[in-house]
Amino acid sequence: MRSVLTGVVLPAVLVLGSVGGAAAYTAVTVGGADRTVPTTVWAQPSKEPAEDPAAEAWRGRASTPLGKLLLPVPDGYRLGPDVAVLGKDRQQRAQQGGAP
Repeated sequence: MRSVLTGVVLPAVLVLGSVGGAAAYTAVTVGGADRTVPTTVWAQPSKEPAEDPAAEAWRGRASTPLGKLLLPVPDGYRLGPDVAVLGKDRQQRAQQGGAP
């Protein structure tokens, strides 16, 4: 009987006490949170929707000499993959590595 008490009941009571204590602590913390942050409206929203910046993504950004040679993308071709750190509009210099 004593081994059942120490092996099953005592750990269950400790777990339930820990969960109950954590729930009580969370309730007290959330109950005392500051909810008085002022809201400031910067400007009235426009009645017309803004122009979609990705509407003509196939045209790309031709602001560099290489971009002017390669963009807009000709028929039958598409933009390459977007590499996370490089992006589609970034050019890599020879000093930065990559293919020669």
